[in-house]
Amino acid sequence: MPESNLIALPPERVAEMPEQSLRVFDPPDAVQDRLRRMRPEPAGVQAARFLFALGVFGTVGFGVWLLADRLSWNGITVFEAVLVLVYAVLLLWLAGNFWLCVAGAFAMAKRRLAGPESSSGPLVQSAPARTAVLIPLYNENPRDVFARISAMIRSVDEAGGAGVFDFFVLSDSTDPRRYLEEEWRWFDTCRQLGVHDSLFYRRRDTNAGRKAGNIAEFCRRWGNGYDYMVVLDADSLMSGDALLECVGRMNANPSLGLLQTWPRPIGGTTVFARAQQFAAAVAGPLMVHGMAALGGRASNYWGHNAIIRCHAFIESCGLPRLPGRPPLGGEILSHDFVEAALLVRNGWAVRLDPDIAGSYEQAPPNLVESLRRDRRWCQGNLQHLRVLLARGLHPVSRINLLVGILSFLVAPVWLVFVAVGIAVALGGGVSERVADVSAQTRVGPDSTGAGQFSPLTLDADVLTLIGLTAILLLGPKLMGLFAALFAKATKRAQGGTLRTTGGCLLETALFALIAPAVMLAHSRFVVEVLLGRSVAWTAPERDAAHVTWAEATRPLRWVLLAAIIVAALGTLLATAASLWLTPILLSAVLAIPFAVLTGRRDVDLALRRLGLLSIPEEKHPAQVQRDYAKRLRTPEAENRETRDPISVLRSLAWLQLHMGLTPLSPITLDAEQSDEARRFAMAHGLQDLTLEDCRVLLAWSEALDELAPKTQAREP
Repeated sequence: MPESNLIALPPERVAEMPEQSLRVFDPPDAVQDRLRRMRPEPAGVQAARFLFALGVFGTVGFGVWLLADRLSWNGITVFEAVLVLVYAVLLLWLAGNFWLCVAGAFAMAKRRLAGPESSSGPLVQSAPARTAVLIPLYNENPRDVFARISAMIRSVDEAGGAGVFDFFVLSDSTDPRRYLEEEWRWFDTCRQLGVHDSLFYRRRDTNAGRKAGNIAEFCRRWGNGYDYMVVLDADSLMSGDALLECVGRMNANPSLGLLQTWPRPIGGTTVFARAQQFAAAVAGPLMVHGMAALGGRASNYWGHNAIIRCHAFIESCGLPRLPGRPPLGGEILSHDFVEAALLVRNGWAVRLDPDIAGSYEQAPPNLVESLRRDRRWCQGNLQHLRVLLARGLHPVSRINLLVGILSFLVAPVWLVFVAVGIAVALGGGVSERVADVSAQTRVGPDSTGAGQFSPLTLDADVLTLIGLTAILLLGPKLMGLFAALFAKATKRAQGGTLRTTGGCLLETALFALIAPAVMLAHSRFVVEVLLGRSVAWTAPERDAAHVTWAEATRPLRWVLLAAIIVAALGTLLATAASLWLTPILLSAVLAIPFAVLTGRRDVDLALRRLGLLSIPEEKHPAQVQRDYAKRLRTPEAENRETRDPISVLRSLAWLQLHMGLTPLSPITLDAEQSDEARRFAMAHGLQDLTLEDCRVLLAWSEALDELAPKTQAREP
């Protein structure tokens, strides 16, 4: 093994990355000049924003007026006023999603009439730019990660991008079994593909700032050596053509600071994951094209599958610590939204281009993992309450932050709506009016006809409110279904008209069934954050084969308990009101079996045989997808495993590889524990070391030097 020729990292090109202030915005001359030279948004973008706002607020105004008029028969009580207010918030959320899809439908139609955007391959050849592809890791599955990296490297070479990209694996892993396997798979990938000079590996000794801190450290150490950086997640996959297209578009627009692609969810092997993939394939294009049309040059950033101008990011995105203690203070967790807002504040364009094909990610494999991810997102998004009023932000950036906040606050608002609705019913407001109208129907109107409701008027109002809500909820699904059916290639790839329609009905039914339980879970997340409970940083389980009943019960048992208590109270206090709680109780009762059944691969195989929930990427996978799948099926080289840290300590060759990649600055270790582990290893050998002892020794360069003579000289 050529340890002497090992190149783990390129020479550093250090950059200063100043911390940005949220309270003060006093840009330097260069930023002020760039802000002055910014052109206004195109007329089409401004018109789209105006029509979107008109549609949203017109819909909310109509719905609120209808409800308020119905409740104001004998004057509005305090509870009824609260009911109208929370209904307005819920309607604002629903109307925003609906009109976003309408905007997306118009944008897609316009794009089809204009034809596809020209390829930017020649731009790359005439104006080459050094681009770093960053893959941050935190205790991920190294086999999957390096299979994706290998597929992307091969795809770049086939697309003619040799020499344009350097790949950086930026590890924050703390589990010895994970980072030791990362080290070997990095070395083995370099050896197999001959990319020692373009595939690099670095593991930090501390995890300051989590993913945002990981990216920031790269910028400070190597940022001046690259024009652009493509930020990926551990589950991200991009084709060489997509990567080159991103570089070409950045070259063509010097004012573009960040270009976000649309990562299509792929690779699901459970009903839950494939239902999300199908929903993204059907309704996703409308929503993403709507975001692009309305966002313009102030679009959002999703933290991965995006290309960023290094100079712009270094200049603009040094994240500050939020005042106060976690969870609302401290390090910014949902850093991507904030980084996009800071780039726009400094005069850089942030754009979403959903037409770039070949950008992929994975969906959570089951409900349990999805809720675990939502818990992290909830804390990060609620932190944006302290960023929302930062100085100098673009109005669209503030809206992006607000949407992220509302995506979780809407859950407790929904529960308040249910609770207040029951309170209004208990107060006699609704039930007495219904009884009054019924009596009027039997007796008939008085001689003047004044002050009386006819049953027809009451029924029409109620049906109008129900119909409005149904249109806002189901409209995006129907629009997406019609768009998929009219796109012949997509329809064929999804199994034809019947299977596409059946998949849409199945996906809608599945998520409608679980929606109340998810709302209860999100409400709990919000309460926990507001009460000061911070989330732990754990690695996601991206490819769970199944969910056991115990695994599903632990996070969901309280959802069932809360729903039963609420339903019991509703039944005791108001029999009629308990009917409105039936969907909540049903969803909570079925949440645990739903998590188990939709997280099983054998159930998914049955749906596959029926041809349901298929997406185009399954029927016609891109070459980079096929390469990735092929590499996953390849047996591990010589069947050697690196999961046991002791096997590394016993092998001199393994040990030398690890020591060559060990961070220069040692981890802060407990002195007594470190000395004890070293003395035990020297006296009794390595075979009886615990996992924690191995972790200590592997992080301690001096101890490794002392142990090296005791190891056996075996090649890894």
